[in-house]
Amino acid sequence: MNRIGVSAGIRKTFLQISLYPKDKDYLRFLWYGTDGKLKYYRHFRVVFGVMSSPFLLVSLIQYLLESTLKELNGNPMYKVDIIEQLKKSFYVDNCLASVKNELELQQFIQVASDTLVTRKLELRGW
Repeated sequence: MNRIGVSAGIRKTFLQISLYPKDKDYLRFLWYGTDGKLKYYRHFRVVFGVMSSPFLLVSLIQYLLESTLKELNGNPMYKVDIIEQLKKSFYVDNCLASVKNELELQQFIQVASDTLVTRKLELRGW
């Protein structure tokens, strides 16, 4: 859409998302214990490859960015524009966007990185 393409990925994406205690029962797996008996365990984090994983991640990112927008009442306007663009730029854990020039590129990288790192999600691989 614009002259400069921008891409980044979220580091250890699915391991960053904890499950509610009641939801852990839906992600059980079997394993042999040290005594040789079959035991079941539960995941405490979202598992990559589960059908709902991409939905959970996209929902979480949208929620975090929406809450960030609500907090930005008194901050400079360009941050709001960049976060609005960021909301539309995710495909699962990858951020894919475009900007018009080098100044917008630096602002986009700075605001996107700062916004997500405060929510414990680190964008990397710019």
